[in-house]
Amino acid sequence: MSSIEKERVEAEVVPPEAKAIRPVPRLQYIHSYTYVFESNEGFLNLALVSVCTFIPIIGPIVVAGYQYDIVAGLHTRPKQTYPEFDFGRFGEYLGRGIWKFLADMIGQMFIAPAYMFAYFMSVIVVMVVVGATSSNQPGGQPSGAAVGIALAIVIPLAIAFVLGVTILLRLFLNPLILKASLSGEGSDLFDFRFMIDFVKKTWRETILEMMWVYVTFPIMMILGLCLCFVGVYPAIAWTMLADAHTNWQLYEVYLARGGEPIRLKMDKPGPVVVLADQAESEGQ
Repeated sequence: MSSIEKERVEAEVVPPEAKAIRPVPRLQYIHSYTYVFESNEGFLNLALVSVCTFIPIIGPIVVAGYQYDIVAGLHTRPKQTYPEFDFGRFGEYLGRGIWKFLADMIGQMFIAPAYMFAYFMSVIVVMVVVGATSSNQPGGQPSGAAVGIALAIVIPLAIAFVLGVTILLRLFLNPLILKASLSGEGSDLFDFRFMIDFVKKTWRETILEMMWVYVTFPIMMILGLCLCFVGVYPAIAWTMLADAHTNWQLYEVYLARGGEPIRLKMDKPGPVVVLADQAESEGQ
């Protein structure tokens, strides 16, 4: 059992007045990937999620719903591992995932202008450098060294700007997506009081979690490309399952710091994946 799961179990027996001072669990980054294979159905779940990524539009929504089904499952059943993917609950996953899809569409309204601003500012700066150096060079040719230096400065700054906007946006959107997806109430996408409280209590961990995803996702994609492109879809699916686990960890950190619990949507419980070690012990 991980330290976060132990904290969850302890939360059930610790008096309310003592919960605020209990130790806050630390994020387990590596475990967010390895937990997928702690069950006998780990590879099957990964394969089924990979299949869903093939389905246009609906597929990512279903996967998003399954992500938050994992969050709910790990939260309510800390002694067991995550619920397995069940195509019989396709509609339930769709109902959970639609809120993330809508929030992502709203987020794109802010991210797209940031991309455009960074692009046009980069072009303007390079054009200014080309124009300034061309007037001082024989034949009106721009200085290659000056243009190279400008590109070396502008491109990293543009990337940093877009990344900063994305992280800032995600920092405030993720709590709203979490609450709406777990509660099943669309109105929770506009619960700004919960959003502010969640950000105040977990902003450091949330930023670190996003940086972890941004660093590991390209690595997973490269590994997938090395497998004749076939491994790209399992790489995407694995990263999304890891993101589900870190979202659960962030929620537990929030609760450990006195956050307001979310009233969970009472879907029909999905089959629970049996831990491999547990299955072996029961067989003996």
